[in-house]
Order: sequence, then C-alpha cells, then structure tokens
Amino acid sequence: ILPSLESFCIYAAVGVLVTFLLQITFFVAFFTLDIKRMENKRNGIIPCIIHPSYTPTYVKPGESSLSRIIDYLYSKIILTIPGRLFVIGITLALTTVAVLGTLQLKQWFDMNWFLPEGSYLHDFINVRNEQFPNKGYPAMVVFGDLDYSAELPKMIEFADALGNLSIIDQVESWPRAFLDFVNIYHEK
Repeated sequence: ILPSLESFCIYAAVGVLVTFLLQITFFVAFFTLDIKRMENKRNGIIPCIIHPSYTPTYVKPGESSLSRIIDYLYSKIILTIPGRLFVIGITLALTTVAVLGTLQLKQWFDMNWFLPEGSYLHDFINVRNEQFPNKGYPAMVVFGDLDYSAELPKMIEFADALGNLSIIDQVESWPRAFLDFVNIYHEK
C-alpha cells in the first residue's frame, strides 16, 4: 500500500472515531444543557437574560400521510418480534457480507501506476514483466573506503551469505573471483 494512502486511511479512521465520541459525549451534554436553558426560560443567545413571560410554542405534528406511514411502519411492523428479528437478521447478513468482502481484499503495489503511459521506463517495465516474470530487479552492493587486503575475507563471507539467500537469483562477486585469481597466479 502507498504510505500516503495508509496515512490518509488512519487519519480518516481517527476522524470518524473522534466524531463518534464527540456525538455520544459532548452533543448529549450540550443538548441537555440547552433543554435546561429552555426550561429555565433563558435566552438562547445570552443565557444570562431570563424571560419571565416566555411560553414555549409546541408544534403538533400534522396528520400527514407520511407520519401515518411511519407510525404504522414502526408500531405494526418493526417493533413486533418478527420485525425485530428481521432487522437483526438483515444487520447480521450485511455484517457477514462486509467481513467476507474485507477478507478478500488484496494489497499490491505496482511502480507503473506512477509512470506516464508510453514512457521508456513504463514500456521497459512492462516488457521486463512479460519476458522475465520470475526475475527481480538487479542490485549492486558497493563498498566505500576500506582496507581491501584486510577486509577481503569479510567481503567474501558477505557475498557468500547473499548468494545463500533464497530470494536472490545470482550473485557476481568480484572478491571471490579476485581471491581465485590470486590463488592461481600468486603461487607461480
């Protein structure tokens, strides 16, 4: 996965979690304080001001067809035992489908996603993947300022250790070839 995408997903998940926590804590607390403010006949903008003659206006819900449908839907269908079992069953089914879908997600990264179509490198990587699908990318290990005569055994040991790794196809070690050359021609 791309590091930036991973960071975005973590950031989004934390944002959703914080929003949920704020909804179940601060929203309920502030809503309760607002109800108490209205019961004490205090002003909505400046709570220090009390309105002694304030009478709240309640709007009676009209007998519209939508309110009758919702009332019937809740009281006669959803709030019954079969309705509750149906809602729980649908919830469990959707949760199961979501979990199964999540388990089948695959993660992969392709360097070609970031290369322009038709560029030399893009075409090279496509041809390389088609012609040599089981080969990795070539790499080199370069040594800096060393005392090569003293460190030669360690360099050979390092090259041999790299050659013994199962993920490396081939190692071309100049220290090993150099040692073989010295052993052949130095003895003469």
